[in-house]
Amino acid sequence: MSSCCEEDDASLEPECGSFVVINAAEYKNVSHPLAIQSVAVDGSCLTTTFSFSGCDDDVSVKLVDEGTVSQTDPPGRNLKLLVSEAGDCLAAFSKTASFDLAPALTAGAPRLHFNLEGWEKKIDYPADDVAGKCDAILVEDSSLYKKKSHPIQIEKVAQVGDCLQLTFNFSGCSKEVDMKLVDAGIVAESNPVQRWIKLVVEDAGDCRAAFSETKNFDLSPLKTREDDAIIFHLEGWDERFRYDF
Repeated sequence: MSSCCEEDDASLEPECGSFVVINAAEYKNVSHPLAIQSVAVDGSCLTTTFSFSGCDDDVSVKLVDEGTVSQTDPPGRNLKLLVSEAGDCLAAFSKTASFDLAPALTAGAPRLHFNLEGWEKKIDYPADDVAGKCDAILVEDSSLYKKKSHPIQIEKVAQVGDCLQLTFNFSGCSKEVDMKLVDAGIVAESNPVQRWIKLVVEDAGDCRAAFSETKNFDLSPLKTREDDAIIFHLEGWDERFRYDF
């Protein structure tokens, strides 16, 4: 059984992050030690959060497919996360990365099981859970977290499955603006653990038109096997938000 696109087409752009790489030789390479904390599938995008220790978090990350397809129902493929050498220091880091699975989607197979090395659970494609019903996936990026947002007023916060549903108001010239829910990458080791998030909305202009938006952001990339809840501190919202999973 062959893949629909074993070789990258340079004219195609990934739906998220970078494309999975199908390369049997590269699959055999050894990664810098890491611990996968969470995995989520949204459309053809696989998002994973992982931790590692080293001297620097400026590492390259690839998702590599072994290039074989098991003759099971549904068919299965093997994946491996390759992180470049980060040094022998003991500093602890956490990163979130997204990969477009399109090159590994097998022709004629509407469903697939992916086996990701270091992750005990099989990964279903397409995803059956509520994560695919969110509008966007939370992004873990300390630099983006520091970016100034267009002024907003958060009116309502709720959990819907694995989605954080935010209703907020803002004024400007257009409601068609890019918005991201960003995690600062800081974890307070309490029980439950605590994290800091922020809604970053791009500049909507100086007009006085009033808009109200409700958006759902997938929190599942931050799930861990060790915990069953996370306390979020959302900038602009006075109350702490508890995410149970």
